Amino acid sequence: MNMGRLYKLTLKGALDPEAKAQAKEEMLREVMEIEDVRTAYFTEDPEGLVIFTEDGEFTEVMNRVVNIVSRTVSNVSSKATADLSFVRFVEE
Repeated sequence: MNMGRLYKLTLKGALDPEAKAQAKEEMLREVMEIEDVRTAYFTEDPEGLVIFTEDGEFTEVMNRVVNIVSRTVSNVSSKATADLSFVRFVEE
């Protein structure tokens, strides 16, 4: 059994629905490019990001993910910010 993690994505500031969708698409593309990420996807309600790694280790992956999320949102809107917070473990 492989355990993943669910993170809550909180977007604050000036992001219209189109910009929000664009930011999430770019985030997911970049997260999936991280070598150790096996799968990642956004949930619908509440808005979250689920990540599974190849080896079950998350420290290095999440350091990169936090940077990706922050940079992506800033690129879409200079007045927006994003936070990720751990919610719970998830089973595949």
